[in-house]
This record gives sequence, structure tokens and C-alpha cells, in this order.
Amino acid sequence: GAVWTASRRRTPPGASRTGETRHPILRQTTRLMLTMPEQNPSIPVRVADGLEQLATKIREMTVDRAAVAVTWAAVGVIAFMAGVTAVIWLLVGIFRALGTLMGTETAYTVVGLILILVGAFVWSRRYPQDRSAQQE
Repeated sequence: GAVWTASRRRTPPGASRTGETRHPILRQTTRLMLTMPEQNPSIPVRVADGLEQLATKIREMTVDRAAVAVTWAAVGVIAFMAGVTAVIWLLVGIFRALGTLMGTETAYTVVGLILILVGAFVWSRRYPQDRSAQQE
């Protein structure tokens, strides 16, 4: 084995004791890495800016779009619930007004007739207008 002393260091593979690498590409890369900050101090800044722009673009494409979708989904649910509540209160109001004016049995009949007509209209719209292509 090798004797380790303060005067004798073991050199890594591919490097000489003077610090130069034996392979020309490694030598050129090592020199470039050592001289890069001195020759062009804006490279780290450019790399940081590039990474920041990449992260911003990815965020815009994912998180921002998802946040908009979640916001509109919440607004849609709230609007739907408000609409359902308004329809229920409208039916209750019609029933109360008719019950006061004509009696409870007539109010049930009129509100039931309104619901049957709305149901028949919605039922007729369940298929597209081109029924002949659907049935064949």
C-alpha cells in the first residue's frame, strides 16, 4: 500500500501532481470552470434568471390555471345553490299566495301543474333536435 505522509499526497485518477488533468477535454473544462467567474460574472445571474423564468412559466401554466378553475368552480356552485334556493322560495311563495286566495287544494293543483309543465318541457329537450339520426 501507499505510505501516507504530509509530503506525499495521492492524486485523483486523471490528474497530475501539478493540478493539471491529463485528458485535454477535462483540462479545458477545468480551466473554463476556474476562469468563468472572472471572465463573465453575469453567468450565475443569467442562470438564476433563467431558472426563475422557467419556474414562473411552469407556475403560470399549472398553478395559476388551476387557481382560476377552482375559483370559477366555487362561483358556479354558489350561483347554482342561489338559483335552487330562489326557485324553491318562488314555489313556496306561489303556493302560499294561491293557498290564501283559492284554498290549499287548488294551490296544490296549480303548483303541481306548473311542475308537470316544466318537467314535460325539460323532458322534450333531453335529445338533440335531429331525432331521426339518433333512432336509426
